[in-house]
Amino acid sequence: MASRIRSVLGLEMPVRALFEAPTVAELGVKLSKSSKARPALIRKSRTEEGK
Repeated sequence: MASRIRSVLGLEMPVRALFEAPTVAELGVKLSKSSKARPALIRKSRTEEGK
């Protein structure tokens, strides 16, 4: 669920917060106070050093 919140809403939500908010209303309050998600990792190719 935390991963889905991160991908859909772009917010960081610790898993613990999901269990601390027993209702949707309380989860909404926690979401409004959460920070923006970190950018997704992107794949890069390695370069050989010394060439």
